[in-house]
Amino acid sequence: MEQIKLNDNPQEPVYAAFGHRLGAAFLDALILSPLHFGLTYCCLLYVKSYLLSLVPVTIGIIYKCYMEKKYGATFGKKIIGIKVVTEDLQALPDKAVYIRNYSYFVSFVLALFTHYILYSTPGFESVTTYMEAIKIQNDMPIVLKMIGYISGLLFFVDCLLMLNFSKNQTLHDRWAKTVVIKN
Repeated sequence: MEQIKLNDNPQEPVYAAFGHRLGAAFLDALILSPLHFGLTYCCLLYVKSYLLSLVPVTIGIIYKCYMEKKYGATFGKKIIGIKVVTEDLQALPDKAVYIRNYSYFVSFVLALFTHYILYSTPGFESVTTYMEAIKIQNDMPIVLKMIGYISGLLFFVDCLLMLNFSKNQTLHDRWAKTVVIKN
């Protein structure tokens, strides 16, 4: 693999700070949210399709993995001016891309179960307003809600750990042996 040129001295990369990474994640969320919320709304109120309800999560996985593999950065990272590389400053291999994005795969597995339960709940077919859909979601088993909260909390803790690691690495960066650097 060809080494990625960072600046005049490739031995001293500048690691992306927490704020830069948070900003990039926020921009990516803004980019994906119209599609995500639009499809979710249509599925909940009109189409009532379990399979179609999984599309927003699938698009998120494809977007993150494809962009990081092909360009080393999502659109949010490109706008902020940061990119993901291996610890030895190489382009990402497939394995590193998948390990870095483990949380999206966990979200997909959770969506398989929670959406199935939601879409097979008695009375869901007759839902016509967003508030009715929320009421049915609130009546789902507490275990499903707790699993969602716990997975979100784990990802949050994963990201906060970058404040304690050298090279500003999150836990998923350390697992994948990657770093996020300024371009």
